[in-house]
Order: sequence, then structure tokens, then C-alpha cells
Amino acid sequence: MGRIRDFRREDSARVADLYVRAYRDSDASAPGSLRAYFERIYFENPWTSLEQPCHVYENETGEIRGFVGLFPRPMTFEGRPIRVAVLSTIMVDPSERGRSIGLRLMQHAFAGPQDLTFTDGANAACRKLWLAAGGDLCVLLSCNWMRSLRPGAELVARVAARASLRPFAAALRPLAASFDALAARVPVGGARLPVVRASGDPADVSDMLACRTSLATRPALAPVYDPASFRWLLDATAEANLRGRLERTLVRGDDGRVLGWYVYFSNPGGLCDVMQLGGDPATIDQVLLHLFRHARDRGGVVLRGRLEPAFVSQLEHLDCRFHFPLTVLGHARDAAIAQAMQAGNTALSRLDGEWWMRFSDGPWS
Repeated sequence: MGRIRDFRREDSARVADLYVRAYRDSDASAPGSLRAYFERIYFENPWTSLEQPCHVYENETGEIRGFVGLFPRPMTFEGRPIRVAVLSTIMVDPSERGRSIGLRLMQHAFAGPQDLTFTDGANAACRKLWLAAGGDLCVLLSCNWMRSLRPGAELVARVAARASLRPFAAALRPLAASFDALAARVPVGGARLPVVRASGDPADVSDMLACRTSLATRPALAPVYDPASFRWLLDATAEANLRGRLERTLVRGDDGRVLGWYVYFSNPGGLCDVMQLGGDPATIDQVLLHLFRHARDRGGVVLRGRLEPAFVSQLEHLDCRFHFPLTVLGHARDAAIAQAMQAGNTALSRLDGEWWMRFSDGPWS
């Protein structure tokens, strides 16, 4: 019978090798960049002093055959500090599957000192383990909104994604470009964006933290930021450059008053992911319109973000569509915290879970 113990810095290379076996179906050694990323993310982040260790599973001969990554984040619930652990990845060596090691790791993670464990990037396998271990599915927090910026180009992308139709994609692109140019000028329909009365400036860390204090809604569960940790988080997020260029914008009204902010990946010709969005619900429509225009002017095809329940009517009015990928999961001992997660009474953005991490990025070199 193997054992579960805390993850140590000297395990980083072996855990990175496990990642390659588990997620890349390869027996090759992990590249140095991936090994360094494991070490930096788990042992050099701003919250390492919170003492929320990850765990490894060692088999009978001392080989690491399983891993669950837990990333500590300070948060508040109804104004009081709580401990939160973000589950960032869970994996088992292919040779050990079928022995309930994943379930044991999940249960071990839930038994830690934290008040809340959650993840926002769960796949079907993780979701199955999570529910079996006694966790909850957070349906409302799993809702994403999408806004088409170039409907013709979006259609071509959908065609190109299907192998049987891919040969037609090249022929459709000129037609799609002409359609998008025309649709943007037609006074009706979702492709034309309303006039944007707001202006935008590059946002620094102090700008966004000030906005969070003065403009953000006041949900029960909220992350705690300070300038150094927020800067580290934004820099680490920007490394995921396969998603595009990380843009940070402070939005002002025509009177110069700050209306809100957004952080997203601009991605010419592709999907643009919103990482954080905030502002006063009374004027968030202007922040959203500025975001839509900013993304489209940089060649974006579709914009995607996590639903902020306070902004649902504005998103719907601005021709956004909604879908539920069921990626957000939670586990809390306190029933009130669990209820807040179920009700979406949180200020959790994609910067506050695992979504910003690079583990799922393409080839590591």
C-alpha cells in the first residue's frame, strides 16, 4: 500500500515527469521549463506562507505516481478572513489507474485546514472525482458568456474545426471578411456595436485595486489582494501567451469619471478570454462596450468571459449568449460558504482560480 505525503520542492522534476506521462501520454522526461514552472508556481508564489501544501502519492517502492496541486489564496467571507485552496491539477500515473488513487488524493485535499476548496477548470474526470469525494458542482459560477465580434469569421472557425468541412474554410474566408465588414455597418443586428461614449487607458495595479475598492460589488466571498501579490498574479497570467496578449484597461466616462476595468487576452483571428471585469452595475454597459470594441479593433473573433451575476441583464441586452461548461466545483465545511458558492455570491474571477495557470498550454520547451 502506497502513501500520501506533502509535496516538496525536490519533487518538482518527478512531478513534472508525471505530468508528461499523465497528460501527454509520453514516457519522455519533462522539459526544463515545465519542471521550473512547477517549482515556481507552488514554491515561489506570494502566498507560500499560508502553509497549504500540495500532496503526492508514493507507491510501495517510493516512486511518485500521483499528485494533487493546491494553491493557497487568502479571501474573506462576510468580512472575516478565511483560508482557501485552489485545486489546480490532479493526476495519476497511467500505470496506477483503477486503484482509487485519484479519489484518495481528492479526499486528502479536502481534509486540509482550508475553509474552502474550489477549482474553475475541471474536466469530466476531475468532476467525477470531486463529486465522489463529497464536493459540489457550482452551476451558476460555471456559466460563461460569449459575444461574437465577427460572425462570419466565427462561422469559418467552426467549419475549420470539423475535419470533414475543413477544405471549405479557405474558400469561405474572403466571403466571411466581406460579410463582417458589411454587418458592422448595418444599423441592426448583433455585429454592429453601439456607440461607445467611454474612453480607456492602460491600467496599472494601483488603478485596478482602487477600482475594486470603490466600484466593485460587495458579494459575500471575495479574494484579498495587495499590490505585490496582484502584480505577481498578472505577470504570471501574461505568460500564457498562447492565449494572446494580456490587456489591462481602465475605462472612464466622457466626464472623466472611472467606470470600471477589464483584463483580457486580445487574440487576433481567434477567441479572446476575459480574465477579470468589474465596475458599477449602473454603468457596466459602457465598460462592456469598450471591451467589445477594444477586442474587435485588435482582430478578435469571439469574446468569452465568466458570468458576473450582477451584470447578467446588461450582458443579455448586449447580445451575449450563455453556456454552462460545468467547470467550477467547490467544497466547504461551512454551509454558508457552500451556499454562497452555489448562489454565485462571490467576486471570483478567472484570476482567482486555476484558469490563469499555464499547465494546459501547448508544447513546453
